[in-house]
Amino acid sequence: MTVYHKNGKWYYNFMLDGKRYHRACKGATSHREALQFENIVKAEIMRGNLGITEKKCTIKLSEMIKKYLEYSELNKSSFTHDKTYSRYWLEFFGNQIISNIKPIDIEGYKKYRNEIVKPSTVNRELNSLSKMFSIAVNNNYIEKNPCQGVHKLKVENIKIRYLTSDEEKRLFEAIDDHWIKPIVICALQTGMRKTEILDLTWDCVDFTQKYITVLQTKNGKSRQIPISQKLIDALQGQEKIKEYIFINPITKNRHGNINDIFPHFLKKAQIKNFRFHDLRHTAATRMVEKGVDLIVVMDILGHSDIKTTMRYAHPVPEMKLRAINILNDY
Repeated sequence: MTVYHKNGKWYYNFMLDGKRYHRACKGATSHREALQFENIVKAEIMRGNLGITEKKCTIKLSEMIKKYLEYSELNKSSFTHDKTYSRYWLEFFGNQIISNIKPIDIEGYKKYRNEIVKPSTVNRELNSLSKMFSIAVNNNYIEKNPCQGVHKLKVENIKIRYLTSDEEKRLFEAIDDHWIKPIVICALQTGMRKTEILDLTWDCVDFTQKYITVLQTKNGKSRQIPISQKLIDALQGQEKIKEYIFINPITKNRHGNINDIFPHFLKKAQIKNFRFHDLRHTAATRMVEKGVDLIVVMDILGHSDIKTTMRYAHPVPEMKLRAINILNDY
């Protein structure tokens, strides 16, 4: 319930059982008096004296999760993550009626998960949880999203890890002619995410115009990436067995994951504190290093926010030096 001032008068409005009510705060001449009138109306509604009865929420968390996952599967690329998160929600909150979950309970969940996983992961879980409650609000199951006002955890800035030229040389020497080689080349030559690479199909590659169309993206928006001759050679060296470009040599199907094999070559090449995703960081850093406009880098990587792309400008002090030298010429 809220109060507002319009045309010299005070009003209150609220939504109840899917219906919105607008009424005048009779006799109120100030915001304080309007709030006092609002409290009286709330009490009268509870007593049933105004002919308005409140329909209590009966939706339990498990039922709301089911509805949310149906929405997520259809509309979000993070559906598999949402399924995982939902198990944590049930474990912590129990299968209670969703209207009983308050902001203080969300704070408890945040604290509980922060003791288990890193802050950035907790924040992603909270984003997903908040979306579920927003859907509940939009469908009039509850009046307010309990995640509103719950602040995200502070995420410490971490230095971006990327391959040095020497590390890249050692990595490819370790890989030699293993089937993972063209996948690594693709990551370094495009900055694509691992899932985007593994989801690549032959009809997404235009060898004539020299670009790749990425369809399965994190933000759900397709994008086109020009491809270098080095990548063209790597792709054309792949055997066309199925619609997917990168096929598991044993199962002859799309690679489910490569996390079990990539660390082996890192260890062999004596490269520490590195993940496959850091190949994407490497591509981004190298583009920025050579002076590629951040908007162009943003488009290639498929970032939805320029702030994400700007992280890659930090490890490149040479760009700042060039900028100062420009000023020095005046």
